[in-house]
Amino acid sequence: MVGVVGHMANPTSGDVVSLARSAEVGGATWAGFADAFWWRDVWIQLLAVAEATSRIEVGPAMTNAYLRHPFHTVAALATLQEHASGRTFLGVSAGGDPRRMMYAVGW
Repeated sequence: MVGVVGHMANPTSGDVVSLARSAEVGGATWAGFADAFWWRDVWIQLLAVAEATSRIEVGPAMTNAYLRHPFHTVAALATLQEHASGRTFLGVSAGGDPRRMMYAVGW
């Protein structure tokens, strides 16, 4: 299982689609992108990736469990599942920089 994590600074939807297509052509089996609240919305970008690819699994490389409500995450994943015909995964994390966690709401 070979994949690619697109951890680029504030990538456009075109950037993530291009990277995912290249990964698929190169034989990768999955492509994941960062869910960072200070960048563009990863779930919308993942929908674009799902529509532009046909074989690789797509999902957030990590979504922050403190900054996204679990119900929102599940609803977004269910929608992505529909567009990707089940080719999805979900990475969950507690986040990185603890200074950013001060804005979190306890679920």
